[in-house]
This record gives sequence, C-alpha cells and structure tokens, in this order.
Amino acid sequence: GQYAPRRRALLAKMSSGSRICETPRTCSGGLQVRQCFGRGGAKKKSPGLSVDAGTVQRISQIWRFDGLSLYKVAFPGKDQFKVVQVIVLSQRDFESEVADDDPPPSYLQLLYMPSEGLRFDMGPTAQVVNQGELVGSELRFHPPICGFRVSDVLQDWLERSSDERPDDTSQFARSVLKACGVHDKYIQHFEDTEKDIVELQQVIERERAEALTAMASTAALSLLICVVQ
Repeated sequence: GQYAPRRRALLAKMSSGSRICETPRTCSGGLQVRQCFGRGGAKKKSPGLSVDAGTVQRISQIWRFDGLSLYKVAFPGKDQFKVVQVIVLSQRDFESEVADDDPPPSYLQLLYMPSEGLRFDMGPTAQVVNQGELVGSELRFHPPICGFRVSDVLQDWLERSSDERPDDTSQFARSVLKACGVHDKYIQHFEDTEKDIVELQQVIERERAEALTAMASTAALSLLICVVQ
C-alpha cells in the first residue's frame, strides 16, 4: 500500500536504534470531553483537534509507542453513560542507558467523538485522566509498536463513506486496539459498553419523543386558546 516504503524505512531505523521523530508538540485542544456539549444541547469547544491527512502522516512517522491505556468517558450531557472511548498511547525515548536520564513520556490521545468524528491530541500529559475512568491498567508493548499501525487505522476511518452509527466510538477504539494486538484484553469491556450504548440510544429516543409530545401539547393548547378568544 501507500505506506509500504515508509514502513520499510521505519523498520530500518528501528533496527539501527536511532530516533527519527521529535517528541510530539503540545496541541492546544486538550481532550476535555465532557465539555464538548452543554446540558441544554449548546455546542461548546470540541475535544482535541480534528484528524486529517496531515495528522495521519505525522503519526505514521512516530516509530515507537511503548504503552497504551483505554479510558471510558461520559457521553456529553449523560454522565451516567461512560461510553465514549479514548485511547492513550505513550511514547518514551529509550536511547539513554541510564533510566534516570530518560525524559518524561509524551502522549497521543485518540477518540471518535459522537457528532464530531475523529479527534486527537498530543502532548506531555494525558489530560483525559482527569475526565475519564481507566479501563483495567496501562499495557506495555514488548517490543514497542510503530506509528503506522495506528495511522493506517486513522486512514481507513477517514476514507469511510458510511453514515455515523451510535457505536462508532466503540468500533473505532476496537480498531486501534486490534492494530496494536491487545483487543483480546478488552472483549468484556466492549460487550458491556455496547449494551450501554443501546440503552443510551433508547434514553435519547424517549427524551426526544417526550419533547415532541410536549411541543404538540403546547401547540394544541395555544390553538384552543385562540379559538376560545
């Protein structure tokens, strides 16, 4: 595919032990997922930054991720439903032979946000920790994985032409975990999550129906008042 030449170059660099990419810059978005929508449906600042072709290329050039964590975060306006899935990949520089000299890790955060699409953030901290609940514990990769595994998933999702589905946040996270070879550690979590997504959709549809009924009743009452007058 289009990434094959790059993959060969990356693997060659890995075998030589050299580092080919800089630590990701801090992006200004910040994955404050619960702040994406207000209680009344008013749209606020989107979490992180939108994924585009440039993002995919940049991530493909990261030659080693050494750890992964999965977080579940509340659906906007429905705090009881923690169904939004956030992948946090950690990157460290292992060139130093002295552990104390290793720089702090940097992080790549990825999610599919309902009504927002693919979002990401890069920086020295995993901000989602303050907003989400860790699923299990952090996983370590031995050996580390190349960024093109993740970028290929992003490319596939960018090229999708299908309409958004309620479980896209879950399916996207599954895709990343499969690419990283750790999906089997979260099977029960996703089974439970997708049940919660079905329940969430039922709640949203019920609230929508109740709102329509209330609007119809108000309109009927207004008409009656006009007739009486």
